[in-house]
Amino acid sequence: MARDTDTAPRPSDFWTSLEHAPSVRFGVLPEALARRTHGQVYLATPYAEIAAPGGLFHLPAARQAANAAALWARQLAELGVCAVSPVVQMQAMIEDRKAHRGIRAAAEWALDAGAWLRWCAPMLAASHSVYVPDIPGWRASAAIERDVRDVVARNGPVYVAGWP
Repeated sequence: MARDTDTAPRPSDFWTSLEHAPSVRFGVLPEALARRTHGQVYLATPYAEIAAPGGLFHLPAARQAANAAALWARQLAELGVCAVSPVVQMQAMIEDRKAHRGIRAAAEWALDAGAWLRWCAPMLAASHSVYVPDIPGWRASAAIERDVRDVVARNGPVYVAGWP
């Protein structure tokens, strides 16, 4: 008997299914994004896949995920793009939580998908478009896929630096 996970689409299938979606563009570099978009851009970058390899939170890896997102946010800012990065912002709050409540409390919050969803939803809704940088792990990120599905469902523009 097949389990649900046996029939679930692979991440690459999701991205490939968007190749002809009218609101999705692949291979969009930061300079091209700056010419195409206006208003606030939601920067969708992988976090849990990097911060918790194997499901265990690893603070140095979480910092690496936030640093990768910050690099893209800076590049976009230098081009005049107003990009919001939940990963950059959340990592600062996770560091603060660690300082005040300990690593366990920080890790629990960092890996709470429901907390991320509730916190990120208003930023995503307020953004004109979504940009997915070519950071390793973007294709496999369930959070990025969820965000992109939401934006595609409302015919909002999605720009992806990489290719499916």
